[in-house]
Parts: sequence; C-alpha cells; structure tokens
Amino acid sequence: MAAVLALVPLSCVPVPVWASSGSSVSMYRLYDHYTGEHFYTSDVSERDHLVSVGWSYEGVGWRSGGSVPVYRQYNPYARTGTHNYTADGSENDRLVSVGWRAEGVGWYAVSAK
Repeated sequence: MAAVLALVPLSCVPVPVWASSGSSVSMYRLYDHYTGEHFYTSDVSERDHLVSVGWSYEGVGWRSGGSVPVYRQYNPYARTGTHNYTADGSENDRLVSVGWRAEGVGWYAVSAK
C-alpha cells in the first residue's frame, strides 16, 4: 500500500499572539522539505504543530526584541502556501490588498535597517 502525504497549509494553524514590543523571545526556525520554505514563529504550540505534520525543527534562529514590528503575511494562492515577513508597513498593506492574509505582528526587531 502506498503512503499518502497530506500537506497541511499553515493557514489552518491558529494565529498565535506574539510578544509585545521590547520583550525578548526565542524565534523558532522550521523547514518544510516538500516546499523548501523556512518558517519562523515565537509560538511553541505553532512550532510543535508544524513538527507533528512533518516540518523539521531547526532550533532557535535568534532572539527577538526591540520596538520595530515585523509583519507576517500568508499567501493562500501559492500551490503550497508561503509566508512573507516585513518590517515595512506599506509592503504589508500592499500584499494584503492583493489577497495575502495578514497574520499580524510576528515579532519585534531591534532595527529595520
């Protein structure tokens, strides 16, 4: 019997509430071998869910902290889905206006430049 692979789009994962400005949190890095996408989150439940559906956990990428919001968007139109991260509020708004799903502030960075 052949194995069946079920891809779970990240948009099915509840959007977590992330850290507030100025707080320092671990940013977890995950990798999807099927799409080649790296994904970053500070939410342990989101990290654990993705590992349970086949993503590889690559450890803590960095610790966030600062006052510059980094926005996270999801593209539901890509065949396997994809995320974008930006500290540019205008870029966030443009992507959302053409159909990307706004997922809020993913974390706060020390500097956008």
